[in-house]
Formats: sequence, structure tokens, C-alpha cells
Amino acid sequence: MKNILLSLIFLFSTQLFAQKGVKEMFDDFNYESHQDPKLLDFGWTVRKGNGGPGAPGCSWSEDYVSFAKEPDGNGFLILKASTKGSGNSSIQSEIHHKRDYLEGTYAARIFFNDAPLEGDSLDGDQINQTFFAISPLAYPLDTNYSELDFVEYLPNGGWGTAGNTLWMTSWETYQPQPWVQVSKSDKVQKSHQYWHTIACIVANDSLKYYVDGELMATHTGKYYPEQKMSINFNQWFIAEGFIPSNKERTYIQLVDWVYFSEKTDLNAKDIPNKIEKLKAAKIERKYEN
Repeated sequence: MKNILLSLIFLFSTQLFAQKGVKEMFDDFNYESHQDPKLLDFGWTVRKGNGGPGAPGCSWSEDYVSFAKEPDGNGFLILKASTKGSGNSSIQSEIHHKRDYLEGTYAARIFFNDAPLEGDSLDGDQINQTFFAISPLAYPLDTNYSELDFVEYLPNGGWGTAGNTLWMTSWETYQPQPWVQVSKSDKVQKSHQYWHTIACIVANDSLKYYVDGELMATHTGKYYPEQKMSINFNQWFIAEGFIPSNKERTYIQLVDWVYFSEKTDLNAKDIPNKIEKLKAAKIERKYEN
């Protein structure tokens, strides 16, 4: 009887612990500006200053992170990047959510742009439009480093590819100087102009990357993340990837919503339906442990 009682207590405690571990985050990006107190209180940080990634000399501006609403009231995030053809003339944008994510389902609805606002006459810069999760690198080649690039969309190519390229990359680690990269990547080479749902399910030593509910890549083994990461969006210019023009051009990336759940049995094709239910319930944002 004692052993049965202990077993029941253990079963109950493990179930309770599992329930406490369930977490869900959703943000519909209904904010007034990058200075909106609601944005900061919810855990977002808008980047400013200098530093990589990007061409040497580039900077990050809070003013390049903004928000807008459609006529029906639906909000979305706007990430801007502009350049006059050099690192020193380049301004980029980034926003990240607090470092509290590991295993689970990550998703976002993103609008990718193949050309700058100024049109095809100034198109061609190697711009990177992203959605990713990342942890700090404690030291060069730190094997506990964690980074999952759910999408890096290069509408004008780069990194050895030409033309529209969508990358999905899982990292083991890297070394900044001299550059050493330990990662695994898959790519899709075609235009992704317009809205797309990007998702990744992180579970059971497997990383599954999806675009619009279709499985595009599976990574396993040492590329699986070991520590909690922040959720990030940014847009930046690849070094030495500028067209030879000193006329200013501006690239825009939009994000309709972002979602995370510690549940790993979600069907990637069902995620948009789940988001529509949250929107229909007038839930602008939620964060639950």
C-alpha cells in the first residue's frame, strides 16, 4: 500500500509540474509606436546603436521600428532598413522578446519584400529579412550556444546564392575572429514576396522548419538548442552586398503576429486557424506560464 501511495504522489506531482511548465505567447502587434509602454511592459526591446550583423559601420535605429493598423483595426509591425550603398550610410532595425524560449512551437506571419520602396531601378542590395531565436555566445565556439534561424529571406541573394533565397539554419556554435561557423542550413530558391506563415517545431532532438504549413527542412543532433533563447525579428544588409548607387533606398518587412507554445504536437497547417481564434476573441497579446 505504501508503494502504491508513493507512486500516486509521484504521478500527481509530475503531472502538476508538467502543467506548470506549459507556456504560450501571442502578440498581434497592436501598438502605437516603439515607445509604447505596452510594448516594453510585454517584454520587447528595440535595438539601437551599432554592432553586427550587417556591413561594417551600419547602425540600428529605434525609429526604424514602427507599427500600423489596417482599416479593420488589425495591427502589424514594420521593420525598415535604408542605405546609400555603404555601411556608414546604412540604418537597420531589430526587435526582440525576452529570453525565455526553448522547446516548443514558434510561428510568425511575415510579409517579405523583393524590392525597395523606390522600385526596381534601385533594387539589388543584399538585404536580409529575418525571424529567429538566439542565446548569447559565452565564448568562441561555445557548444551551449543556441540559435535557430527560422527564416532568413534574401530577396537579392547573397552567401553564394543569386536571386530570391529563403534560408533555414540551425546552429551548434560559431567563432567571430577568425570566422568559424558550425551550423546546418537548407534553402528554397524562389520569390517569397507577400505574406507567409513561418514556423518551427522544436522537440525530441528534432528541428522541423515549415513555410505555410509545408515541411521544408529537418535538422537533428548537435544543432538542437541547449539553453533558452530570445525571439527576434530584424532586417539588415549583408557586407559587400550593395549595388553601386549612392541614392537612398528603403526596404520594408512586415510582421502581422508572432506565436509560441510549449506544446510540440501542433499541426503547422493549423496554426493560422489558432491565431484567427485568438484574434476573434479580441486577444491582442498574451503570455502565460
